[in-house]
Amino acid sequence: MNVQTVCKTWMNDYLSQQRDLLSGLPLDEVERLIHLLREACAAGRTVFVIGNGGNAASGAHFATDLGKGSSDCWPDRFRVVSLADNVGWMTALGNDYSYEDVFVRQLMNFAQPGDIVLASSVSGNSPNLVKAVEWANENGVQTVAMVGSARGELEKIADHVLVIEERHYGRVEDAQMTIFHLLAYAFMEKEAGIEKERPSDKYLSRFEGVVEFTPGFEPRDSIQHVLFDFDGTLSLIRQGWPEVMVPMFVEMLPAKEGESEEELAALALDDIMRLNGKQTIYQMIQLAERITERGGEPREPLWYKHEYLRRLDEQTAGRTAGLRDGSIDPDSLLVYDARKLLEHLKSMGLTLHLASGTDEPFVKQEAELLGLTDYFEGRIFGALDNYKDFSKQMVIERILKEHSISGDSLLSFGDGYVEIENTKQAGGIAVAVASDEANNGSGQFDQWKRNRLLDVGADIVIPDFRDSTVLMEAILNS
Repeated sequence: MNVQTVCKTWMNDYLSQQRDLLSGLPLDEVERLIHLLREACAAGRTVFVIGNGGNAASGAHFATDLGKGSSDCWPDRFRVVSLADNVGWMTALGNDYSYEDVFVRQLMNFAQPGDIVLASSVSGNSPNLVKAVEWANENGVQTVAMVGSARGELEKIADHVLVIEERHYGRVEDAQMTIFHLLAYAFMEKEAGIEKERPSDKYLSRFEGVVEFTPGFEPRDSIQHVLFDFDGTLSLIRQGWPEVMVPMFVEMLPAKEGESEEELAALALDDIMRLNGKQTIYQMIQLAERITERGGEPREPLWYKHEYLRRLDEQTAGRTAGLRDGSIDPDSLLVYDARKLLEHLKSMGLTLHLASGTDEPFVKQEAELLGLTDYFEGRIFGALDNYKDFSKQMVIERILKEHSISGDSLLSFGDGYVEIENTKQAGGIAVAVASDEANNGSGQFDQWKRNRLLDVGADIVIPDFRDSTVLMEAILNS
């Protein structure tokens, strides 16, 4: 085989692999990012693009396309900056501090909460990108990472992640440039189907914190009833409960040969969070089934539930005691600004309901300790001893039947799969509260919650309730 033939064979093989890679791009995430950019543009927020080497060059290309081409075709102009383009500033920062600081120290000067940092990398581990994204996360700036299949640290810490399933640098960078063009040309070409104006656009500039309206969201003025989940949505008394349940599952589950404790914990976490929002007994039924399929002999699910509640009580006893004796401020154990939302909804004359997968006596007791009981006026529901007599779906059906309303009169707030799914099935609007429970008030999404709640159909995602007034105006288009 001559040299010319070998070269053509190599080129054909390269292009074939590139075509395969492009056909598998994560288009759902690309579409989400298109809408994120549209919302940033409507709110007058800035997009900061960062990358090294080839990624710096493609990032500058994207900033040019979005800043000029997209802006020329869109009602509003995009505020977009490539932070790798100022050689004087970058070299000063690198010389006086370190190369790790060349992006983060520019962000310190310019970035505001709600802005976007878009980092592109093949490895996902560039220290200057990781440092910039970490700072952005801590300061209310939304973060996006485009990475290769190695994923790296960026995949773990960014709010939004687009993974190119390839390690070859050239092919990953080619694919990233294709995504950059998709993002920019979505606003240049009418065929992309991106709305030039949505009802929520006029409210975006008034949000102090981050918010995400999904493409399918439509406001409605028919809302009469509002359903809340409890733990993680309003209450933080049980904050850290997965750190109690997961180790218990790992302790009880028979490990398979060669299976690490980390792998067992990952399996347990997936089982637990998939059922989050349902009654606790369902997680224990799942545990018993896992033990059986691994060759063990499980106890009754109710035994596991009581053992879990015993362990959880050891963790939360100090919180409930502090609420009782007045040494703990109830608002410190509520998701940030939750009471402000409840007051606002009550002043609007909306009827509030609370439904939790936690046992009803505990829910009512904890709601009383937090000073929430009066907002719900007896409409507090929780798990029952006969677990088949309670579900959030049953609560929703009861609300609709007793008040002779249809699903389009229902709004729900929750941080679990179940309430989001049930609300959407009934025809209501579902707001996902992707609360960062361990860092209450940070204003940042818990990315694990955000991703999974979007996957089950949430209309809006918020990290807490700091923007409750404008949020309700957007929902009602009032």
